[in-house]
Amino acid sequence: MILFAVLTDRAANFGQKFTCFRCDQEIKRVEDLSIEHKVQWRTPEQFWNLANIAFSHLRCNSGAGERHRAHSRSTYERVGCRCERCTAANTEHSRKLRARYMPS
Repeated sequence: MILFAVLTDRAANFGQKFTCFRCDQEIKRVEDLSIEHKVQWRTPEQFWNLANIAFSHLRCNSGAGERHRAHSRSTYERVGCRCERCTAANTEHSRKLRARYMPS
């Protein structure tokens, strides 16, 4: 509860809402809060690196590693993954659609 209060107060001090790392929606209840690693850790240094820590809805974080076996546009959309590879795949797909349907 204390962590949730600190995080929501900090966001409010900057005129922002406290949002989920994965879906970018507001985290409104302490019961929904989950702490996660932005990049799956492989070493103790990565595990303890505070720059690799983010906050998500529990439902967004639970099992994200298991669901995220491939990097693709559909993973970006369905799972809500925003890693560099999934974001790049989504951007490339959008670029191809624009080129196809809105030629310059």
